[in-house]
Amino acid sequence: MKSKLSTPALIAEIGCNFAGSLQRAITLSELAIKSGADYLKYQFFSAENLINEKYYLKTLGIENTNIINEINSLQLSKDNYEKLFYSNEENGYKWGISFFSVEDAKVFFEEKDFHKLKTFSFLKIASGEITDYPLLEYLSKVNRELKLPIIISTGISIDKEIKKVISFFKNQSTIYLLHCIVEYPVQTKELNLNRINYLQKKFDVESGFSDHSLSTIWAILSLFFGAKIIEKHFTDSRDNKFADNPISMQPSEFLEIKNAINNMKNIFGDGKLKISEKEIKELTYARKGLYASKNLGKNQVLRPSDLISRRPNFGKNDSKYYFQLINKKLNKDIKKEDPITLSDID
Repeated sequence: MKSKLSTPALIAEIGCNFAGSLQRAITLSELAIKSGADYLKYQFFSAENLINEKYYLKTLGIENTNIINEINSLQLSKDNYEKLFYSNEENGYKWGISFFSVEDAKVFFEEKDFHKLKTFSFLKIASGEITDYPLLEYLSKVNRELKLPIIISTGISIDKEIKKVISFFKNQSTIYLLHCIVEYPVQTKELNLNRINYLQKKFDVESGFSDHSLSTIWAILSLFFGAKIIEKHFTDSRDNKFADNPISMQPSEFLEIKNAINNMKNIFGDGKLKISEKEIKELTYARKGLYASKNLGKNQVLRPSDLISRRPNFGKNDSKYYFQLINKKLNKDIKKEDPITLSDID
């Protein structure tokens, strides 16, 4: 990912939508790129390092002794992640990672050396990790050398917390703050897209939108609020009811967002008037010309009641010449409803 994006980037959050299948992970990654994604994003974690099983279950108020296995069943093994990342490398697919523990981050950077792959493009800090200071401290140390762009989701985060997480990576590389609502799916009334602008101005960084809605329109609309990054969960079908598939965008929807990004320059324009050839042709039928309201004789002085404005406009009879014609003497006879031009007066 470039340090400064000239065009907004579209990130496909693959997450755990592959449900532990390497082949599905590879297929989803390829499909996302073909559907317009500029970057892929994965979640690199193990359940043992993600949750405290005893208190997690207690907090949820459920009894389930298999939750560790259930969470891990959605993930790839480290060896399969290696195959996935090298598949991306071979195909030139750019990607980034969210980490959820120091332990798993160390596997990525120290045990497997995945960070040496050329297509590894950014680090992502999830909303839930914005106060995980041990993790942030480790990633900060790693990134002093890598100098990768840092993308930070700011869901349920107050300004003080955002300022703190920025401090870990300040002066290392470009930081992007993503407005995010931690609801799956987010309700329309909760979107608050003005937050995108606020983050940019408040923290003097580029901002974007991590969108959990079931629509494409809000992601597209975020461009008008200055979003430089749009992140959406990606799936081949929302009919898959596991992981985040039900709240993800399908290929045609991703293409819709990408097309809006590609056309953004034309949609926004530069504010200067540019009249197209089609508009010039329409001018004849859209604007009015001046015509005689009755038969008029040579040497007759034109009065307001002698003129009517009607479509079409032939240019020479443009109604903008009205004040130049009034009180002027005609140099020829003009029949009722014939056009009147400046050449018809002395």
